[in-house]
Amino acid sequence: MSNLGCITMAKFIAALSVIPIGTSKTSLSDHIAKVVEKLREEGMNLEVTPMSTIIYSDKLEDILKAVRIAHDALRDIGVERIDILLKIDARHDKPNRKPEDKVKAVLEKVG
Repeated sequence: MSNLGCITMAKFIAALSVIPIGTSKTSLSDHIAKVVEKLREEGMNLEVTPMSTIIYSDKLEDILKAVRIAHDALRDIGVERIDILLKIDARHDKPNRKPEDKVKAVLEKVG
């Protein structure tokens, strides 16, 4: 679900995963909730999935800013070590797309 409730087209679609290391619990949802909260406060277009947060924008700078926001959100709550995974799909030949367009294209082929 987009943070702003609007359909945003994007040249850049990224999967961002942040993994706090050395926490006292096996569940990380409290930590990830803080990250998502900060990303939303900054107006990032995002979708939360079970394994990563999808960030999308027409600007690469926004994707990289999201990494900084996620990192800082975890540091602000005392996390000392963070594993950050970022995968970016930079599609310059087809800039008018949404993350769900990628899913739809595969499902249409499956039938």
